[in-house]
Amino acid sequence: MSEPTPEAMRRFELAKHELRLALMFAKVSSTAYSQGKLQHAWDARSKAEAVHARAVEQLIGAVSTENKAIESMLGQVKEALDDLPSPAEPYLWTRPSLRRSAV
Repeated sequence: MSEPTPEAMRRFELAKHELRLALMFAKVSSTAYSQGKLQHAWDARSKAEAVHARAVEQLIGAVSTENKAIESMLGQVKEALDDLPSPAEPYLWTRPSLRRSAV
């Protein structure tokens, strides 16, 4: 494997920083929850999830700058996921009931 590019190294470092931040928010959420501060716990959890998502994005970007095949596959998966129905459309997720006849 070749040496990582400066851009990939920058993305890895940013991802590490954001993962530390997400962990901090998760700890704040846990502490707030244990103290009964539910709104504060929910807000911190939401921030932890958002920062975690950004870190994953940075890691994917770092890997995809090194490998064009991965970048292409990630694009294909994103397009496929975008085409799926959203959970707000529950009628698309249910299966029609099957009628069984007595033999």
